[in-house]
Amino acid sequence: MNMPHSKVTCDALSWLADFSVSRELKATAWPRLKTAVAFGSGLNEFGCQGASHMPDSQSSAIRHSRLALRVGLGFVWIYEGLVPKLLVALTTLEKDVVAASGLIPNGIVDPFLHILGVLEILLGVLVVSGIWQRPICLVQAAIVGAFTIVIPFTSAAILAHPFGLLSKNIPVLGAIVALWLLSAASLASRDNDSTTDKFNEETVKL
Repeated sequence: MNMPHSKVTCDALSWLADFSVSRELKATAWPRLKTAVAFGSGLNEFGCQGASHMPDSQSSAIRHSRLALRVGLGFVWIYEGLVPKLLVALTTLEKDVVAASGLIPNGIVDPFLHILGVLEILLGVLVVSGIWQRPICLVQAAIVGAFTIVIPFTSAAILAHPFGLLSKNIPVLGAIVALWLLSAASLASRDNDSTTDKFNEETVKL
């Protein structure tokens, strides 16, 4: 049974091997060997973990997960902007929450909610499209986080609403964080693939 090597041991062995191999060998067979082992099997020549391509099944799972999260979050934004703010009459609860914040004058509460609805729809479309995925995640997190923090101080009664108008923000924030992490993982995978392709091209030239 092979015992796992520490990172320090792996780095030391790699350096020692590089130092000891002749220049002529390093210029021909040695780079090919290192590249083939490191990027083909995911391990370097000493059995230590190296850079590797993400398995196709894992990459596909990440893509599908990101799509599901984008569609789910986008639906929430589009629905919240379209139905309660544009298609049906504004509820007293929504008006009271906005008025209680003290940020919007009473005379423009209705127009403000209509404009907010349009902006929520646009945000939902951007979320579903996947454009600027990570910046859009930050925007979503900022909006939901601000509502979750501010509203309890201005309209404490909403905390006891039977439909959980505020508590649903917590799982929404969780979905936003998950989308952020998956987007970061996908970006890292693309960077690894790009690095691998570059190494392979340099190896072919030798």
